[in-house]
Amino acid sequence: KNTPTIDYVVANYFLALLKENRIDEFEKEFEKLSEKNNNLKPMEMVLYASYLLDKKDERSSSYIKKTIDGIKSQNFEEGNNILGSIKASSSMVYYLYIDHATALATIDGDLESALESSLEADKWFKYEQNYAALWQRLAYLKLLNKNQEAKILFLSVKNIQTAEGANLPHKFLDIVYANCMKFDMKDSKKCEKKSLDLLNNLG
Repeated sequence: KNTPTIDYVVANYFLALLKENRIDEFEKEFEKLSEKNNNLKPMEMVLYASYLLDKKDERSSSYIKKTIDGIKSQNFEEGNNILGSIKASSSMVYYLYIDHATALATIDGDLESALESSLEADKWFKYEQNYAALWQRLAYLKLLNKNQEAKILFLSVKNIQTAEGANLPHKFLDIVYANCMKFDMKDSKKCEKKSLDLLNNLG
């Protein structure tokens, strides 16, 4: 049986391995693909970047940035880019910047760069606002003691009345907790308290 070579077939194959938690097989197959092709397709890089972030791998932020640069170097003319449309390709860069910020804050401990990456994301996704990303940005601002900026942003997102919106503070808590566990108190109960204290002091 031949290994699929069409971009989307390959991407779906790797995605299926991840969804089924066949991690060893994913790593083996991705390594084989990397050896055969030094210039991986953007969708393949996106999947591997997501995999590294889920693993909290130390290479996450640098690999995600490499993936962003690779996609940004593509032709962004309508119908002539990696995902077939400007909207799809731009949103891909947007979400990669959000993941890049997450990796910087929770794996590297670089909160200033995380905030910069979060802000850079806004330049790439102008079709709708991702409020989950704004809740993550609130976490970066609070952890950096940029309280006035956090308050202004909080006022613009606190009245979200959607099904998704009800769970959005969870994004804030996840970032603060992960950063605390690796770079601050390193105690689960204390980090949970810190996360909730910062959330309750947003207003």
